[in-house]
Amino acid sequence: MELVHRDTDYAIRAMVLLASNQKTMSVAELARCEQVPTEFLKKIMQVLKNAQFIESVQGPFGGYKLTKNPEETTLYDIITAVQGPIHMNICFANPSVYEGSDTCLLRDILGEIGGQINDYLENVTLEDMMVRMKEKAPKK
Repeated sequence: MELVHRDTDYAIRAMVLLASNQKTMSVAELARCEQVPTEFLKKIMQVLKNAQFIESVQGPFGGYKLTKNPEETTLYDIITAVQGPIHMNICFANPSVYEGSDTCLLRDILGEIGGQINDYLENVTLEDMMVRMKEKAPKK
């Protein structure tokens, strides 16, 4: 089961990189640093811009920069902006697919798990991710 899609992974990585560098970065630079396809990242950056997490800066040193401080944006915010709400099963997104969804025990358990995942993601910020990135960085 894939909880976080590839485009969401790339979006999170780009946002963490923008937060850690605290400067405007081009899509080409972000793609090179994160080793992701530039054209794919361009589309993802447009989604992040439309969600108002980043803004574009025009000119020879243009690119993208964050619109908020890193401690104000959570992983939950980014995930839901890029791929929509996280659902453990289709019956959460569309209860009509299964007539017995109101009495389904598995739905109750999956709902609890999904709630715990969402709660966790709502408490992990870009700031937290930056700290983890520094901890994982090779020591010089």
